[in-house]
Amino acid sequence: MFDLVVIGHISFDENIIKGKKHVIKSGSAYLTALPASLFSKKVGVVSRIGGDFPLKELQKLKVNLDGVKVIKEGKTTRFFHTYLSADGQERTFRPEMNVGGEIVPEDIPDHYLDSCFIHVATNLPQKQKQFIEYIRRKRSKALIAIDTLEQYIEQYPKEVLQAFQMADIVFIDKKEKNLIEELSEKTMVIKKGAEGADFIQNGKKISVTAPKVKVVVDKTGAGDVLAGAFLALMAKGNPPGFSLEKAVALASKSITRHGIDFLLEIS
Repeated sequence: MFDLVVIGHISFDENIIKGKKHVIKSGSAYLTALPASLFSKKVGVVSRIGGDFPLKELQKLKVNLDGVKVIKEGKTTRFFHTYLSADGQERTFRPEMNVGGEIVPEDIPDHYLDSCFIHVATNLPQKQKQFIEYIRRKRSKALIAIDTLEQYIEQYPKEVLQAFQMADIVFIDKKEKNLIEELSEKTMVIKKGAEGADFIQNGKKISVTAPKVKVVVDKTGAGDVLAGAFLALMAKGNPPGFSLEKAVALASKSITRHGIDFLLEIS
C-alpha cells in the first residue's frame, strides 16, 4: 500500500526574478513528491515527460515511477513565471503544456489506487474532475486531496469549486476567501505564506506559524512542498498539528534557494 500518490506535472520552470532567468526542474507533481519522499518511501507519481527530461534526476527522488510515462519524441511541460513584486505574491504565469497536457486518468496504475492519500495536484480543474471521477469509479479507499493556482481560480471559478467539492482535503490560499467560505464544511489546509498555515476539520482549527526566513529567493512551489510533506506525514499516522508544523518548516526552507533539489541534500 502506498502512503501517497501524486497526480500532476513534472516540468521545467523558467522563473524571472529581479530581472534574472532561472530554469529549474519543477511542476506540481515534482514539487509535491520530492518533499513527500523525505518522510515516506511509499510515494507514487503519475505524470508525463518528454525525452528532454533527465530520467536519472527523477530516480534520485526514490519514489515509485510506474505512473510516469516518457514520450521520447515529445517535449516536457514548461511553465513561465515572471515575479512582479518583491514579496513574490504577484506574478504572471504562462503554461506550455506539451506532453503534460496529455495526462489522462488511465495513466494511473491500478496498484496506485491502494493508497492512503491520492493528491490531485495543481492542474486545469476540468482535468482534476476527470481524475477524481475515475478514482471514485475504481472504488479506491484513498482520501483525495486537491490544490490549484490563483490563475485557474480566476479563469474557471465554477469548475475549481466543483473539483474542490469532490475532494476530501482541500489545499487553498488564504487570499481565496470566497472559495474558503463555499468550502467551509471541507477539511482544509489554508496556506498563509509567511504567516504559516491553518488546518481546519469539523469546525476545529490548528494554526502553525512559519519560521522567519531571512532571505527569500524563490517562492515557486512552496505550497506544493507543504502539501507533499503534510500528506506523507499524515499517512504515517502523525497528528495533523505535528504534520503541519513539519510541513510549514520545510516549505519555509524551500524558498531560500532556486528550485527545491537542495532539500534532498539536507534531509
